[in-house]
Amino acid sequence: MEVSGRTQSNQEDGKENILCQPCHGDGDNVPAEGYCETCHEYFCSSCLKFHRKQSVSKNHVIKSKDKMPRVKIQTDPCSELCAFHHTEIVKFYCQGHNSVGCGDCMVLEHKSCKVQLVSDVSGNYGNSDELQQIKRKIEDLRKDISASKHEIKRSLQAVEDVKIKIIKEIKSYRREMNSYLDRVETELIQEVEKLNANDVSQQSQFLDECKTMENEISDFQDNLDNHMDKINELFVTAKLARVKIEKFQRDFKKVASSSQIHLCQFEPCKELYLLKRNQTQLGIITTQTQKFTAQIKKSIVDMKAHYVKKLDVKTTDDRFNCWITGLAMLSSDELLLVDYRNDSLKILNVKDNTVTTRYKTPGYPWDVTVINSETVAVTLRNKGKVLFMSTKNGLTESHSLKVRTECRGIDHRNGVIAVSFVRPAAVQILNMKGDILHTVKDTSMFLYPPYIAFRGDKSIIVSDCDKHAVYELTIDGHLKATMTSENLISPRGLAVTSDGTVVVCVQANNGRVSMIVPDTREILPLFVQHVQKPLSILVCEGDNKLFVCEDRDSDDNNYIKMYDLK
Repeated sequence: MEVSGRTQSNQEDGKENILCQPCHGDGDNVPAEGYCETCHEYFCSSCLKFHRKQSVSKNHVIKSKDKMPRVKIQTDPCSELCAFHHTEIVKFYCQGHNSVGCGDCMVLEHKSCKVQLVSDVSGNYGNSDELQQIKRKIEDLRKDISASKHEIKRSLQAVEDVKIKIIKEIKSYRREMNSYLDRVETELIQEVEKLNANDVSQQSQFLDECKTMENEISDFQDNLDNHMDKINELFVTAKLARVKIEKFQRDFKKVASSSQIHLCQFEPCKELYLLKRNQTQLGIITTQTQKFTAQIKKSIVDMKAHYVKKLDVKTTDDRFNCWITGLAMLSSDELLLVDYRNDSLKILNVKDNTVTTRYKTPGYPWDVTVINSETVAVTLRNKGKVLFMSTKNGLTESHSLKVRTECRGIDHRNGVIAVSFVRPAAVQILNMKGDILHTVKDTSMFLYPPYIAFRGDKSIIVSDCDKHAVYELTIDGHLKATMTSENLISPRGLAVTSDGTVVVCVQANNGRVSMIVPDTREILPLFVQHVQKPLSILVCEGDNKLFVCEDRDSDDNNYIKMYDLK
């Protein structure tokens, strides 16, 4: 069988010389001396000799040099070695099994299959859908691995945080125990000192009484001795001494009977003593084993929206029914809402379904974007301004950038702001100082673009409800793609997920939410219940939540619809 487009050749003296394919794969141009019909490969004399000696190829059909087929040069021969036959190059493709392999693989595993040369089937593979799908899968897998690494790092940080917390708790408990022991020690010592002080005070009093009696007795004794030759005075003195002595005897007896002290003994607390004797620990460490499971992040294209509830955003200060034209996520529990009809910004606590902050804006607000953790930016349509607001303590004005009136959609990424305008339609790319970096004023393209969003660092997505189209622009304002479909009639609010999927509100055909798949730009529906006129939308990938607000003439314009993405 002759094969086209797979060997190397050169011209020598006007005659075509076919080269040995194994040698050419190694960078050597050696003329072929034979051809293996089984492997469809050209060999020089050395390679041919080796090929005939191998057990798997010794029975292959070999054609001599004068009978081997003549072919043209292949400019990019495959050099990939076979995973099973490590010295053979992958050159064949089995369509039935959709697999590639070397000649030995085809002989051993695909005898009855339709086998083709890779060079014969690979011509336009670079533009094939399969290659694009493989690239997408590689990118998805890369993102999944990256997300898993992030989760592992978060788990490691959580383990470190728990360790620090437990050590603090142990030390705190030890300090509490030390404080307790210090207190009870002080109380015991104070009790001993009090008993001792009482004994000392009482015994000192008795000692003073004894000294007093002793002194008076000595005085009587001296008087008796001095009056021994004066019988009358001796008589009187003796009589007086007798009465005093009787009193001293009674007092001494009383002192003697009352004189006692407290001999203290310390008896340790049995419970604490047992703790020490039994080597009881200060406490125990309990654990709960939590198996780590890598969270494979699904694309919104592979999810379904499950209706949860609707959140009431109307407040008592609102003069009119709400018209929520812009949404932003401040935290996992808080949404920032743009209420155009009531000229206000609102912070909604999702868990409590409570509007915690309402701020009256100095103009008609339309859309909002998050700048950082403490700052957001809002377009004021009639003022032609981008108003920056601080969210650190409620909502307070920071500063503003002058643009022009009829500014509508806004988005921010890496210090660059994209703003869409109507009447006349345009898109502007600005830096944080308000300097215009690029402007798109193509009236043949835009007619009424109410919303805009960044798609990664290199693209901008713009919806045009009057042109019934969604545009993709480069970061410098050049048209990259125009997307139209029956699923994109009158597109409004936009949201772009981390994988580049565009989620867009579509008001025609009874209202729907559509998705534009990255790379292929295929337009698919995302079915959401209880929505008729979707206007603005927010996708919270961290919590797999979807929020949708309806247009001003909807019956549910005072509510935000919340969905779980599963």
